[in-house]
Amino acid sequence: MLRVADNGHGFSEHQMRKSGAIGLASIRERALSWGGRMTIDSSVGTGTVLKVTAPLKDEPVVWTEPESPDI
Repeated sequence: MLRVADNGHGFSEHQMRKSGAIGLASIRERALSWGGRMTIDSSVGTGTVLKVTAPLKDEPVVWTEPESPDI
């Protein structure tokens, strides 16, 4: 499980859906593609906790470094 938490402003479900942002949707899609899931616990004024869980497999994990953008 991956857990990310902050003590920021937080947000409501309505704010999340209204924003049109694709970041959280992308994380959720990635977790689902691994056979896992993503949960978000947030409300205005309380910060946010994001959890991603996915099953472990016996296969080795292959990690490749993302390409660095040209600056």
